[in-house]
Amino acid sequence: MRATLAKVREDLLDLGLRNPLLNYRLLKSRGVEVQGTLPATIYSALATEKLELSFCSPDDALQFPPGMEDEDAADPLAQLRNTKTLATPHSAEDLNKRLLATMYSAKSSIEEQGVNTLFLALGKLEWRDPADQEVPRYAPLILVPVEINRENARAGFKLKYNDEDVIPNISLVRFLSQSFGVDIKEFSEEDDLDVAAYFGMVAEEVSNQEGWAVHEDFAALGFFSFSKFLMYRDLDSETWTNHTEILNHEVLNCLLGPAGFSDGPSLFGNSDFVDDLHVEFPPSHVLDADSSQSLVILDVASGRSMVCQGPPGTGKSQSIVNIIAGAIGANKTVLFVSEKKAALDVVKTRIDKLGLGPLCLELPSTLSRTLATTLSTPSCIKLRPACWPSIWLRSWLRRALSSGWKPCVESPLLPECPVLGTGSVTLSSVPASWATGPISSSSAIIFCGQMKL
Repeated sequence: MRATLAKVREDLLDLGLRNPLLNYRLLKSRGVEVQGTLPATIYSALATEKLELSFCSPDDALQFPPGMEDEDAADPLAQLRNTKTLATPHSAEDLNKRLLATMYSAKSSIEEQGVNTLFLALGKLEWRDPADQEVPRYAPLILVPVEINRENARAGFKLKYNDEDVIPNISLVRFLSQSFGVDIKEFSEEDDLDVAAYFGMVAEEVSNQEGWAVHEDFAALGFFSFSKFLMYRDLDSETWTNHTEILNHEVLNCLLGPAGFSDGPSLFGNSDFVDDLHVEFPPSHVLDADSSQSLVILDVASGRSMVCQGPPGTGKSQSIVNIIAGAIGANKTVLFVSEKKAALDVVKTRIDKLGLGPLCLELPSTLSRTLATTLSTPSCIKLRPACWPSIWLRSWLRRALSSGWKPCVESPLLPECPVLGTGSVTLSSVPASWATGPISSSSAIIFCGQMKL
């Protein structure tokens, strides 16, 4: 399994010249290059002082505020702090078109995939392929995650640091190590980054390579993707604290091993009467489900690995919500992954409407910094008891009503029951034999406490 995993990891690497992280070129209609301001100054203004910066063309003269002291005028950071403007080599018309296209592309990436791909590249390495020494290639060295916005169509574009990690070009680091034996030390989030010192370190490491050079005055706004390389690093078994257990995991061996998944035929068929199956396997549906959806939910609950497919509008996301709710009711943890952020949003919106939102932790790329904040919110520490009846009581009440049981005691604990309305049943009035989980007004708190985040 270790050898198979290593081969899968190598397939994830994109070390070809089509990768802009190794062969950067300004795109025809997107991205902006900056001139006249050193990368170290830009980094201090954006990442350290959290300034919002605009752009100007060569035709626009930088406007210095009145009363600016002579010593401030001689300090590049003080100049940038006062003007809040980055000069570019693009004409005013071209600059506006580029920034508009860049803004729309960046927002599209976040909305569709939940991943930010817009970075301000600082510094670049000029390197040459031994097979083609005449053609220089360029690779960015430091990437600052940013976002670009404007208030309205007449307002100017504003660039700001988005508070995610500033990272080195990890694709370049791997490429140089693998192809040229050059080891570039990466910096981490905990490091106090000195941009000029990092450029100097890279220049020293490549000093023996003929025709190579570090351009310390380069800065450009562009699109770069690390998703596959980050997967490559995550799949390195040597970085796992318990790599033996993970390598022996049943799901991983089914995915990568020769046997594949061999669960056998489903225990439930299309000819089965779903209501009879629900007697033996009590459902935890929080949304309506037809017979085909119910069979899928039953298969998942029985532990089967499966692929469920169907055209739009057939209730796939609805089934996912029911599966997640059932897993929460069984004190299980669910990881729901999608390449498209829109698919995540559909499921999350439905879960929020059911009152289960506090039990969910969103972890798309752009929300990774909010993890500590999310876990410390009151809704995650203690959930209202009214959040949980739709999971536990729906199956209980259906069975109670079908057997002729009549609810008669009102309770303020249940402000809205999905089956019987407001305040019409108490926990103690439900027979304990119907319960598939703890009967307690603090059940939702128990679920949250038992979830492994």
